[in-house]
Amino acid sequence: MIEALGQFSDEQVVAPLIDMLANANPLFYEGAVNALSNLGDVACRLLLDALDVEYESAVTSRIERALLGMTPFPGERLLAVYEWGSDAQAEHITNVFVASGQEAAYLLVSHLVDKNARLQGYGREAAGRMPGQVIVPALLEIIDHPGPDWRDVVAEFLLQHPQEAIPPLVGLLDDPARGAA
Repeated sequence: MIEALGQFSDEQVVAPLIDMLANANPLFYEGAVNALSNLGDVACRLLLDALDVEYESAVTSRIERALLGMTPFPGERLLAVYEWGSDAQAEHITNVFVASGQEAAYLLVSHLVDKNARLQGYGREAAGRMPGQVIVPALLEIIDHPGPDWRDVVAEFLLQHPQEAIPPLVGLLDDPARGAA
């Protein structure tokens, strides 16, 4: 039944699937996680609304997993939560970004200097929680971005991960286009 609900691309099936996330039976809640992931954009808004809780629970963890499993990854929609969502939602979205890896790292790095201070702050927090092997390649992509704000922020993040950052930085010295950065 859960798998069948996941085949309907209608927002009406999302609430019952979210309710199934609270079930203690792994067969039910895992099926609901997969079905919600498969629904993608149809389920995204209601999943984000369900993350507006102050505490971490099995249900919020399963919602985060459903968001992580969406293809394509809803990075821009999740990033928008940093602008309009509650602090609780932003914390849950940070968990999703940190767990998602490279794709999220590139997205977050592109907003390290942003006009929206709230988005910038949460984005920097999420980027700061990512392991060096995930965030450093994204930082190296923007290392030669113009502007002192960008350079300072990139340098700050690279200094947090010297083991991952130094070898590729040395390699960039030979690159005539980016070596000066």
